[in-house]
Amino acid sequence: MQIKLKRLSFAISLMALSFSAQAQVQTLKEVTQKAVSSNPEVLAKWHAFQSAASSRDAASGAYLPSVNLNADAGRDNRDNRFGKTELNRTSASLSLNQMLYDGFLTRNQVKQLDHLKQVRLYELLDTSESIALEVVRAYSDVVRYRKLVSLSEDNYVRHRAVFEQIQAKAKAGVGRKVDLEQISGRLALAEANLITETSNLHDVSARFQRLVGIMPGKDLESLTMLTSNLPGDIVNALIKANGKHPGLMASMENIAAMNSSLQARRSAFQPRLDLRARAERGNNIDYVSGRTNNNTAEVVM
Repeated sequence: MQIKLKRLSFAISLMALSFSAQAQVQTLKEVTQKAVSSNPEVLAKWHAFQSAASSRDAASGAYLPSVNLNADAGRDNRDNRFGKTELNRTSASLSLNQMLYDGFLTRNQVKQLDHLKQVRLYELLDTSESIALEVVRAYSDVVRYRKLVSLSEDNYVRHRAVFEQIQAKAKAGVGRKVDLEQISGRLALAEANLITETSNLHDVSARFQRLVGIMPGKDLESLTMLTSNLPGDIVNALIKANGKHPGLMASMENIAAMNSSLQARRSAFQPRLDLRARAERGNNIDYVSGRTNNNTAEVVM
């Protein structure tokens, strides 16, 4: 019984915490951050950016030398007209390959992937800003339609009170029937407006929930601050958009990536130089009894 009471008190505490959290004012900044950080499209763009950064790091690895270590052991048997040979073979080799010149292929590939990484970054910013804008619209719509519903409710209540007064006079025989018909029409219109605004509020609240993941709170902050940083005229707005819009910047970086890709293709007409070094140690290699030591260093074109 005590365990059940503890569970019940714990559940009541959780409910109280949830109600207190819902009672707090939902600020536009908090709602926007929550929507952007949890939106699937934004997360997909973020992972695409991380993938592009990893691809760039992988491409820059072509500047570094490659080192290979090989070791093997076995028993070789050979039986021909010259006789029968049986040897236990062991060998180990260490090879190094360093690119000296590749016609600037690696440099242009790294530049291309640098630009593509910037493309993915600007696409991430573009998607984040688009989602944030949708959240701002949904937030402002909820605030606006809540005010409209409140006004419609007040309008309906006032028309209802007037209707009841005129109806009472009509029943008492001291009121005109035409007045009752007129207020009945106005009351019906007020009720229709209330239903319409309530339906609109339901729609924008559902859109808010789809974007943010939660229903709008009871108290939302005023949005008068949204006009504080707007450009003074359309010309300044276009100048700022051309210089900072992430969609436009992504397109410009895409063009730069294509130019780097074109330069990388031209490296096929250039010679390639590689430094190769190899050291091998072994016993009984190639059916030759005894110890073998081979060292090689060369520049290959």
